[in-house]
Amino acid sequence: MRLHLLLALALLGCPEDPDAGFGGQQPPLEGEDPTPGEPKLAEDTTLISVDESLRTIMVIDALTGEGRAAVPLADGFPGSCSTVFTRGGTLYMSSGSHLWRMDPCTGEGELIGAYPDDAFICGMASRDLNDLYGLDVLNGQLVSIDPYTAELTELGWTGVYWQGHGLTWDEANDRFLAINGAEDFLYELDADTGEANYLTELDHDFQGVGVEVDPVSGTLFGCTTGNRLLAVDVPTGQVSELGTIGPAEDCNDLGATWIAVPCLQE
Repeated sequence: MRLHLLLALALLGCPEDPDAGFGGQQPPLEGEDPTPGEPKLAEDTTLISVDESLRTIMVIDALTGEGRAAVPLADGFPGSCSTVFTRGGTLYMSSGSHLWRMDPCTGEGELIGAYPDDAFICGMASRDLNDLYGLDVLNGQLVSIDPYTAELTELGWTGVYWQGHGLTWDEANDRFLAINGAEDFLYELDADTGEANYLTELDHDFQGVGVEVDPVSGTLFGCTTGNRLLAVDVPTGQVSELGTIGPAEDCNDLGATWIAVPCLQE
């Protein structure tokens, strides 16, 4: 994840949908005010992150950014650099070299397997019912991940050398969104070819990256060094700080539930 930065390609792209602002995930129409409004936040949003200092799953209040220690991680789990829920409610975590299926209520983990060919994945996203995708940072590839074996299928070269990266699925616009922390750039990735199109530069210093489009509000959330919950306005790159997640110095993973997970509710 800490590879030397080399930006090989950044292709400019322009989405077609005219919706703008937090949650709209699209640039404004010509002549419209590009100034972002307040982030769109929803009480029903459930965000989680792994606090490595406490060895626990944190549940994050999307309105205030504050986290609470909810579920201790079982002994033997090496930690997470990417966390994602499927639409069916299954929680997966990546340790970089291995894929784990986690029980969000007990913190117990089941090792699915090691990624082949020394692939290193710290950006995962879920699409459709139970499909997993990731960024193989060593090869710059968008890959699909078999949730039962950890086998990878290359979808295409992104054209970007990733360092401190995060990946998420933008359901409303049928695309992946990814942040490259070394350059603080936001990209959209074609779901079929993996091709990355530059969207904007973010006005926040990202190093490690956690990123997730909230399926409830549509807002793009992020976190990084400083362990604060961030809301990202996609059209302008403006980043709003919402609050401190927990005592850890860094945050590099975020997950959002698609269906209710009662054990994570207060």
